[in-house]
Amino acid sequence: MMRVTRILFLFASLLGVGMGLIALRTESAQTGYMLGQLQDEEARLKRQCMEYQLEMARLRNPVRLEEENRRLGLDLELPTYDDRLLPDDYIVDE
Repeated sequence: MMRVTRILFLFASLLGVGMGLIALRTESAQTGYMLGQLQDEEARLKRQCMEYQLEMARLRNPVRLEEENRRLGLDLELPTYDDRLLPDDYIVDE
């Protein structure tokens, strides 16, 4: 009787460990899948950020601003280096 109890206890323990390992592997696979999705999203956002930076550089181009100024018939002057806005506590070396 004692021998059967030990065998059943050992079997139940091994079954529990096996089920735990299966649960861990499932969780690991889900985490890996989620990590892959997040890495893809990161790459997509980096590309989008780079596109926006290029677009900002294009829009800020003085030549393009001058052409747009003429096309719209505006009589605006582009700001010069001395027209820049500086904080009140900024010291200009002149």
